[in-house]
Amino acid sequence: MADGSTVFWIRVAAADDPMREERLVRSLRDDLRDSLGVQVSLATEREPHGDGYKGGTATDLLLWASLGAAGSASASMLLSSISSWCARERTRRVELTLGGRSLWLAGRPDECAELVKSLPRDLRGRA
Repeated sequence: MADGSTVFWIRVAAADDPMREERLVRSLRDDLRDSLGVQVSLATEREPHGDGYKGGTATDLLLWASLGAAGSASASMLLSSISSWCARERTRRVELTLGGRSLWLAGRPDECAELVKSLPRDLRGRA
């Protein structure tokens, strides 16, 4: 972004259940806002369905979280918060995308340290 902030795209896996997906996305958004104070907003992504599907496109709810260049929240704090949110229900899974690279979080106790190592070097320094 122009102001030097880093934007993460966040997708909650909901197994083709739009109502559950919306509930989980809003829950995660509220949790990140309350626990980290980061800017988190809803976005939508429209994808065409495969052949033979009537109706044209599907809409996925996404979140984007912006970590300011001098913000109080770091990438590791974001990963930790999302992982803790996932751990509340063992079926929760979240895909986190940054610059074309995706990470999956599932609430495992050891996953944050592993995932911070896989972040780009400039974010690890701030993590």
